[in-house]
Amino acid sequence: MASSGLGYITWWGYSPALDLINLTGFDGRRNLVDPAEHVKGDDINILLIGAADLRHVLLTMANNLATRNVHFYMIESSLEVLARHMLFLSLCAEPPGQLGNQEKAEMFIELYGNIMLRSQALEYVIMKSNDLIKCVTDDDYLKQHLPQLDISLLKFKEKDFLEGIFKFWRNSDQAFDIKKMWESRVRSFLGARYDSRSGVFDWDYNMKLLDMVSVINNHEYCGWRDDGIAFRLRPDAPYEAPNITLASGIVVNKNGEKVGQRGYWGDIVTSPYITFGTATDNDDLLKAIKDKRAKGGQDITVHNVSIVTSNLSGELTKKDLSSGSPPKVIGKISNNFTVSLLPLGTAAELGKKKKFSSLFDVVYFSNSMVHHLTSDIKPALAPDCIMVAESAKFMLELKKENKQEYVKKVTAMASAVGLKPIATTSQIDESLDHLFYCS
Repeated sequence: MASSGLGYITWWGYSPALDLINLTGFDGRRNLVDPAEHVKGDDINILLIGAADLRHVLLTMANNLATRNVHFYMIESSLEVLARHMLFLSLCAEPPGQLGNQEKAEMFIELYGNIMLRSQALEYVIMKSNDLIKCVTDDDYLKQHLPQLDISLLKFKEKDFLEGIFKFWRNSDQAFDIKKMWESRVRSFLGARYDSRSGVFDWDYNMKLLDMVSVINNHEYCGWRDDGIAFRLRPDAPYEAPNITLASGIVVNKNGEKVGQRGYWGDIVTSPYITFGTATDNDDLLKAIKDKRAKGGQDITVHNVSIVTSNLSGELTKKDLSSGSPPKVIGKISNNFTVSLLPLGTAAELGKKKKFSSLFDVVYFSNSMVHHLTSDIKPALAPDCIMVAESAKFMLELKKENKQEYVKKVTAMASAVGLKPIATTSQIDESLDHLFYCS
C-alpha cells in the first residue's frame, strides 16, 4: 500500500478508531457483529499488527474501564512509531492534577497530527523524553511510573535505539527543519503540478475524500496538504516549533554510497483527520447550515480525544457520574490494561512460540501489514478469534477497482487460515472502514 504520497513510515492509521472489544466507533454504532458471540471470558488478548498509532487501544481502554483484563500486543514496522506509542500512552496516563484534560487533549492532538507545534508542546516532549529514557533503561522506574507498558519482549538493541530516539527529542536544538522537509516532499510528489497545488488539493478533496467522509471540510484538508498543520487549536498562537516526534530516518543512495537521512517521511495525502475526526455521537457537531457543516474534522477530533483522555485520567464526565457506576481508576489509566510492545518483524514468528499458542482473541491488521495474514500466524489465534482488517477506503490514490480487489484479496487470505467474513457478501465492499472475520 506504500506510495510517494503515503511515504515510508505510517505515523497515523488510515481508518477510524475502533473499540476492539465491542467493535464500535465514536458514533456508537456496532460494526456488523455482536462480539459477545465470540470474545468471551474476563481476560482478553488483542494483537495489533501495524496499527501505526494508539487509536484503537485508547478507545478500547476508554470504553472498558475496569470491566475486563485486557492485554494489547503491538507490532509495528519502525521503532520511531513505538517511541510515539510510549509518548502518547505516557501523556494519557498523566494524573489530572499534573495536566488538565483540555491541555492534555490539545497536547495529544497537536503532537499527533501537526508538523509544527506551539512551544508548550515541544517543551512537554523535551521534559517527557527524560522519563522515557528512564523507562527503557530502568525496569523498576518503568513499573513505578508507567505500569501499563510492557517492553520486556523488545530486543536489547531495540531498547538502545529507542533511547537514542528519546535523546534526539530531548536535544531539540538539533537542526530539524520539518517545514522545509514538508515542502520538499509536496514539491517532489506533485512535480509539474506544484505551482497549481491549491487546485490539486481541492480536486482531491471534492473528487475523492468528500465521497468517503463529508465531515472533514475543504479548508482544513487543503490547509493541511499545503503546510502540514492539521489542527490549529489556538488560532492566535504561533505554531513555530518543529514536531520532532515525526522525525525518522531512511537509507538513501548518495554518490553510490548508502547513507542515512533524517526527515519527514510520512503521509502527505490522506491526513490525520481520518482516525479521530470522522465519526461522533454528538449530533451538534454534525449539523449543517445552508447545506454546509458548521464543524469539521478538527472539532470532531477534539471532542473524541477529550472524551478518551478524560475517561483514562479519571476526570469523569457528567454522563459518567449520572450512570451510578463510575469507572474505577487509579488516578491514571485503569490498572486492568497492559500494552506490550513486540520486536519488529515478529509477526511471522508468533505462531512458532508456545507462549502465544491460541492466545489472541482479537487480531487487527493494518492495510500496509495485512500480508502477514498467513498460515504462520494461525497457531496464535484463539478458537473463537475475531480478525479486523483495515480497509483501503481512505487510500486516496487507489481507484475503486483497486479497493475492491483489496477486499477480495484479504478475504481470500483470511479464508486460507480458517476465517470467514462476518457479513453477507454484499456488505463486504470497498466502502467499509474495516473488514471483519471470525473463525
